[in-house]
Amino acid sequence: MGLTVEFIGFWPGFDPEDFFLPIFRAVFECEVVEVFDSNIPDLAVHSVFIHEGRSHPLMKMVRGIPWAVSSFLQRPVRPPPKPSRRIWFTGENVRPPASGFSATLSFDATSDINFRVPLWWLLFPAPGSRKAVTSESHRLGIQPSLEEAVNGRDLPQQGNRPKFACTFIGKPEPTRLEILSALESVGKVDKFGPYFGREVEHKFPVAIDYDFVVCPENDLYPGYITEKAVEAWACGAVPLYAGNDVYGDLNPHAVINVTDFTNLGDFCAFVQKLESDPEKLGLMRGESLLSKVPDYVGLVEFLRRVLA
Repeated sequence: MGLTVEFIGFWPGFDPEDFFLPIFRAVFECEVVEVFDSNIPDLAVHSVFIHEGRSHPLMKMVRGIPWAVSSFLQRPVRPPPKPSRRIWFTGENVRPPASGFSATLSFDATSDINFRVPLWWLLFPAPGSRKAVTSESHRLGIQPSLEEAVNGRDLPQQGNRPKFACTFIGKPEPTRLEILSALESVGKVDKFGPYFGREVEHKFPVAIDYDFVVCPENDLYPGYITEKAVEAWACGAVPLYAGNDVYGDLNPHAVINVTDFTNLGDFCAFVQKLESDPEKLGLMRGESLLSKVPDYVGLVEFLRRVLA
């Protein structure tokens, strides 16, 4: 059957074929099979989203049951044996545990037991993936091209688009709302997402009408770079961003980062000047977004060492 791996605590819609399974096939040089509720899999990968299971429909129902009943249903009568090889992964701004796992994959700097895997890596199919389109690109409605993200692109429309800016927000983080309020002095910002009661199935068909997509991170933690800027760029827009890109993932010529300005007034003035210069705006939209490619080789070598 090959090597078995169980994924625990991942988000609904997660598909390990996007990233993890092709990486593990390269690490172990054999077929790797996902298993569910296995007694002792060869490898277990834990994340931080739900306590038990992965994205099974039953878990969605359990999370809707009152807390006391949910806790009872999720608590095993007898803790199952743990596999000898365990990996911890986070897509949230959570620090990796110092012990209890063979390795951790997080936004933090690479070390002896941690390898930096920012969440934007999962938007692109890892080498050897059996999928051309990742599940993480579903909400976007288009598969971003890693080659274009690194090398730049030619856009059919180089000048201004019909509308100024839009945003997609699920969580009303204060910095996000403050940026939106400030940008209203420059132009109309159309607001979408659960927080505003205007959910959209896919972002791309909406965002293609806008020069800018406002896409701040949830937190300004060093190295916490998620999919937000990549999704905005993939829509052909200039990302109006806020993030602490201490490791230089993003090309600063393709992103307008609030943290590069003394205050929101200077940030808005820069955006307004760019909006009034269609030629410069078009050039910026054609820039490559990423300053580096995912270090798949380094990750495979790291996992071979810690999982040996």
